[in-house]
Amino acid sequence: MFNELAIGETPTTDPKTIVGRQVQVSMTELGGNPQKFYMKMKFRITEIAGRNAKTEFNGFELLREHLMRVVRKRTQKIETILTITSKDKWKLQITSLLVLNRRTDATIKHVIRKLVTDTLTETITKSTTEEFIKKVVDGSFQKNLRKEGSKLYPIRFCEIAKIEVLKTPAAKPIAATV
Repeated sequence: MFNELAIGETPTTDPKTIVGRQVQVSMTELGGNPQKFYMKMKFRITEIAGRNAKTEFNGFELLREHLMRVVRKRTQKIETILTITSKDKWKLQITSLLVLNRRTDATIKHVIRKLVTDTLTETITKSTTEEFIKKVVDGSFQKNLRKEGSKLYPIRFCEIAKIEVLKTPAAKPIAATV
């Protein structure tokens, strides 16, 4: 996914002890885009190849400060947490956050939450984990979700706040090296 990009260095006396260790990297370091400083990718070290450690994707998260900055008085925050299996059999838990322009009643929140659930389920089951992460990182998924949701009620902010990997297939990892 990141073309075997070197994401850092880690000290060790025995290379076998770092297998399973988690590494967090901001998207600024991975993609070179300073505007994405608030996005953090998580990788888990899976194997050692000489002096390099191979990693696989293990999660995505937005900085808490970035999310707190968006929620204000007289707005409505809608969070959804879904567990979905992707086309390539990765089991993911996805937390999304939408902020509406004003406080709303329960029926509008219910309709928008259903839209988010349906859109996430449809997108993830039809795409691989790598494709979905690329859509989240470049913002195209959030943009489409905001556009569709704004037809129901004006949406001020739409973001995927967190992606947790619950289960990975035994296939090849989404690679970056440490």
